[in-house]
Amino acid sequence: MQLQLLTITHFANFTQPISFGPLGDFNAIYGDNNSGKSNLLKAVALYFAVLGAGENTSRLQPQTLDRIEGPLAEYLREAFTWKDPQPIRFEAVWKVQQADLERYGLFPEGAFERIETVLELRLLNRAYEVRVEKWMQGDSDLSVLDKARNSQQVVFASQLRRMLSDAKPFTADRPFFPVRFAGRSTEGFTQALRDGLFDARQSLRSDDRRRWALFAELAGSLKTELGPGRWETTFDRAKGTADVIYLASDESVVRVETMGDGAQRLAGLIAEICLAYEPYLCLEEPEWRLSPALQRRLIAAARRMAESGLGVRQLFATTHSPTMAAQGRAFAMERMEGIPTLEAREWVPAVGESAAGSAARPEPATPELGSLIGLVEELSEMDPDRLVVEAPRAAVAPQRPAASPFAPGSTPAPQPFTPGSQTAPAAPLSHPLPAPPASPASPPGGSGTAAPTPPGPVKPGNRPAVPWRPGRS
Repeated sequence: MQLQLLTITHFANFTQPISFGPLGDFNAIYGDNNSGKSNLLKAVALYFAVLGAGENTSRLQPQTLDRIEGPLAEYLREAFTWKDPQPIRFEAVWKVQQADLERYGLFPEGAFERIETVLELRLLNRAYEVRVEKWMQGDSDLSVLDKARNSQQVVFASQLRRMLSDAKPFTADRPFFPVRFAGRSTEGFTQALRDGLFDARQSLRSDDRRRWALFAELAGSLKTELGPGRWETTFDRAKGTADVIYLASDESVVRVETMGDGAQRLAGLIAEICLAYEPYLCLEEPEWRLSPALQRRLIAAARRMAESGLGVRQLFATTHSPTMAAQGRAFAMERMEGIPTLEAREWVPAVGESAAGSAARPEPATPELGSLIGLVEELSEMDPDRLVVEAPRAAVAPQRPAASPFAPGSTPAPQPFTPGSQTAPAAPLSHPLPAPPASPASPPGGSGTAAPTPPGPVKPGNRPAVPWRPGRS
């Protein structure tokens, strides 16, 4: 079950329809600051909040929301343009597999793989109204059906709406909000993550223990930076706090707070992904403090978690990194005459940009240097145990310096001059050069500067000299 397309109109500053799709398992939105990337993530969250606000799928029965609480209240604060509030419209296309329906006990009359929904959120004085404009299940629009005559189909559609908007379908009276924002904390590895991982490892539920096992496996990629070892949990009874440590192969303890910023950031993000029950995860600039190699590891870990079926199914991220945008579906967010626009387009870094981000170092000037940098990045991801510590050195015969053609103390013989050459060879000196004159002695007790010497008499024909006076140099 996956959201394939979401078109949003009149949310915040989205005066024109924003078509977000086709979507994949990882979707990256890139663009300049203040272009609307964060608003797009909030619009996605509001859509799921509106979808979970009720179970009605009939166009004939609009739903009034007069008691707003929870995530819906949080994302409604910035949803409408208060000067001219227009109805917010959500048009969504879903891909549904039969196995997903049967997993939660839903058995439709006919097989279908596509669901199209159109919801409108209106502002009515101090209340809100939700209208279902379309609910296409395959080729049938269930929003126009009469519940009295088609009760079985209408009830199935209501249960399907609940399943799409619930992270834990049919386990509680109210839907469990299916969207989570991760990576917002500036602290690399929070105490909440330490407690969550400790509880998951000690849990009686097999799914929770699998979450810990996946974290230990995925965060184990940091052995490139930390060395061989494994992740462990501890508990301090005196303080009543749990902790997560990295136990090196020599049994030395590496505490998380002593690791580098990038290692802490990656371990923290992997922990949030592994502990999340929500199927839809929103990340705002997850590349912060992560090198291109660590960025790739993060998305690989998220995909591995999605394959496990324990929580995350789709990721939505805002980014300023070409490396992050290249890991999945890339969408360019831009402003055209002050209006936000969105286009599915790969990020082609401009001159001066690199994989780390738009403000990173310029590209290497030579291909050889670029190849060397790429080799270093590949080596940084390899297992240290597989690297050769010291390669054998080839035996090289020692070379003696070339003998001088002249004996010590001899004078080089003159070379014959060939016509057409640029310069003639210098002839050997027949007598030594005269020694330079000795510098004038410093005045007694002076600072080492030579005393001025009075000029000689002016000879006829020479340029008149300035009369000399004591103290003039």
